[in-house]
Amino acid sequence: MFQITIKVNQGIIFLRLYGFLNQKTIEQFSEEINYLLYEQGTMNFVINFLDVQIANNDVLVQISNKLTEIFLKCGEVVLCGLEKEKEKFIGKRKRGLFFVENEFDAFQYLTV
Repeated sequence: MFQITIKVNQGIIFLRLYGFLNQKTIEQFSEEINYLLYEQGTMNFVINFLDVQIANNDVLVQISNKLTEIFLKCGEVVLCGLEKEKEKFIGKRKRGLFFVENEFDAFQYLTV
């Protein structure tokens, strides 16, 4: 089972992921990002992977592609709770992508 909860704090969208993220459930994640990015105009995201298991690298590729869409709209993303190897797989960006231990650290990087 996969679940997403959404909270807004100081104009920043916090997405908390729970469960198992695989080829089926990545679509739910993608649709949620699309709605927030294209329909709502959200530009600042914090995505918490602390309570989610990622099935394989194909899912990481799809997450990376979705992050690219956010960056192309001049958005910024803070990822928290990812294992170091998954952070390396997603890669570094010169601007707009930050890796942190917990959601509270996101406020050091994002402001509205």
